Amino acid sequence: MRPAKREADGRTARGRGPRTPPAALVAPALAGALAAVVIALTGNTARPTVTPAQLGPAEIGGSFQLVGIVAAVPRRRHGLLELVVGDGTGRARLRVRYPGPPPEPLRVGERIQVAGTYGDRLFVAEPDTLVVGCGSRRRPEHC
Repeated sequence: MRPAKREADGRTARGRGPRTPPAALVAPALAGALAAVVIALTGNTARPTVTPAQLGPAEIGGSFQLVGIVAAVPRRRHGLLELVVGDGTGRARLRVRYPGPPPEPLRVGERIQVAGTYGDRLFVAEPDTLVVGCGSRRRPEHC
């Protein structure tokens, strides 16, 4: 069987218009557009999750989710909790300043996650973003 001849406006000689795309192609496109609108309206943009080893001069001023292991005893200084967070390999360490008390006592070796901004060799955390035990067997539900 030969394909139908098309007129200049896209209709076939029998008067039918161009074929509509199948629902399998339209549905994902609409879902993607809807997701983009929701993100734009709510202002929720995902922050990249990084370890101390992944932060360098190129990332200064960026907003991140920092994941690491408490590498030194946390101290309180001028109303801020000061931490040293490592990547678990011993190669990279980063100072973290967190405003407010931790959600629970922190110990050396505890895995944490915190949101904030990276400065030159200093991570300035946002209030109420510190999660203790992120990814540990003891508390896997936190992250």
